[in-house]
Amino acid sequence: MSEAEIEQVTAEIARIKEIGRDEALDILQTFGDKFNLKGNNAGGVDKARAFLNEAFGEEKAESILRKAVPETLVPPFSFMNDLSLPQILQLLKDEPPETCSVILSFLEAKTVSAYIKSCDPARQISLVRMMARKRELAPETLSRMETLLQEKVHLVGKQDDVPIDGQDRLAEILKHMDSGSEKRILDHLEEGDPDLSRSIKEQLHTIDCIFQMRPRDLQSLLLEMDNDRIAFILRGKDEKVVDHILNHLSSQRKLIVEETLILSPKVSRKEVDRETREFLNLIKKREEEGTYILLGADEDEYI
Repeated sequence: MSEAEIEQVTAEIARIKEIGRDEALDILQTFGDKFNLKGNNAGGVDKARAFLNEAFGEEKAESILRKAVPETLVPPFSFMNDLSLPQILQLLKDEPPETCSVILSFLEAKTVSAYIKSCDPARQISLVRMMARKRELAPETLSRMETLLQEKVHLVGKQDDVPIDGQDRLAEILKHMDSGSEKRILDHLEEGDPDLSRSIKEQLHTIDCIFQMRPRDLQSLLLEMDNDRIAFILRGKDEKVVDHILNHLSSQRKLIVEETLILSPKVSRKEVDRETREFLNLIKKREEEGTYILLGADEDEYI
């Protein structure tokens, strides 16, 4: 069999939970075989791994299994999400920024945010610049990095090249930081790479930023807008976004906007996206001026 065929068969074996005696006999008889089967026959990842180990050896078997059923893999360094911040700081204190940036790219946003906020400003900037790069890492590279932590961590198996979308990860992490830290990091990043900084800012300021606005700020903004523009921006948006906007309007305006949404003719997505971007740019401008406050994902408002 070719390697591709082996991967396909492996995937099918891994998906099988159980095969009853009668079903197994029917399958075997289809191919003209007769066996005296007792009990049930199980499939699953372990069964597939056992077959592959016997046929190709453990290392090759793991490689095939990971290609066939990647959902069975444990993300690299995921154990660190269960560690306390002091433990993570101790674990990474002697690691260069290059190594840390790769490790952090695999961790949960809250974990990374807490770590970055605990670093000195120079190291923060160095880390986020490296994390923002989109790259692919060879399994051998990850394995060597994991070896550096082997006394404190469980090693993970080899993987195929792992893509890391640094900008997406960095934007997600910054959303969990306070607005002051976010602004400082982006300002430093803009000095070295304005295009990268602008791209990340666009990812940070999505329509979801309305959920970070203080209610009075969102209400004030909507008061400046006419009903048709609000309805236009809401076209094609998630129900959660639509409900959030409508709930910050007066009862009468809410009915008018809902009616406009229903009765208005179809418009191009490009037009809606352009109007939405203008709406978001206004929010960003007001935030930079200090008129609005966008609370981080882990921040609370103090009054």
